[in-house]
Amino acid sequence: YWLSGWVGQALKARWNVPHVIMFHTLGEVKNRAHISQREPDYRIAGERLVAQGADRIICASEGERRALTEHYGVPPARAVQVPCGVDTDHFRPRSRVRARRRLCLPQDEPLVLYVGRIEPLKGIDILLRAAAETEGRFCLLVVGGDSRDARRKAELRRLAAEMGIAERVFFQDAVSHERLPLYYNAADICVVPSYYESFGLVAVEAMACGVPVVASRVGGLLETVRHGETGYLVSQRCPEPFAERLELLLDNELLRRSLGRMARSAVERFRWAEVASQVEDVYHELVSQYRGVAVGAHVA
Repeated sequence: YWLSGWVGQALKARWNVPHVIMFHTLGEVKNRAHISQREPDYRIAGERLVAQGADRIICASEGERRALTEHYGVPPARAVQVPCGVDTDHFRPRSRVRARRRLCLPQDEPLVLYVGRIEPLKGIDILLRAAAETEGRFCLLVVGGDSRDARRKAELRRLAAEMGIAERVFFQDAVSHERLPLYYNAADICVVPSYYESFGLVAVEAMACGVPVVASRVGGLLETVRHGETGYLVSQRCPEPFAERLELLLDNELLRRSLGRMARSAVERFRWAEVASQVEDVYHELVSQYRGVAVGAHVA
């Protein structure tokens, strides 16, 4: 997060070394994406100072790179796009029957899955409203949050009750990284209804498990989900288009399988070895510019 950038800036000055950072969702972008959820001015000012002082910023998507240049005044040459990575050995297709058995989930109903933080920016309310408009038998599993999110979860449960779908919506606290592939593999569809995502790692993890994704057409999701090939991107931030795509997939098992197979193939570009190589290139290029310049021993 942005506060660690302050530490990096201080060490850059103290050690006389270059500073490389990566942000996790920019405050200015969050404010523009969801007007009711405001990040404080001091955060945005702090991000701007750190961003302008860094020697390189690794951006998870082209959208984030563009936001840094347009809203934070970062010279384009200092912002380098490298996607986040996924462990494709850990997140891989497995038996749906076994996954549901281990999670004590019903075998005979399609499962729609949400994974992520429990906050307004994630658009879970849109998903619940979309589920209420989606015809057919299915259940919705929301995975994320903990006891600190009790108030927000209570609000979402009330919304599900108002929509008449409380009996088929289930909430599960955040699970360990080790068990997360079980949830993806138990699902028929993964939904990412966010107002903004700097990258969209949940979508990539789901696709790595061979699960098609229905996601908002925002931020990094534009670059991770291939519309009509690995899932669908929804332009409007309203329930109806999400419900339309959910119905399409719920009614067509062959389509789900086809998109799932293509999704698995598409995530090869996000393998850790590939991403690590790109990050390494950034460091090598930056260090090479400092060779012959008096820099600290930490640049070797």
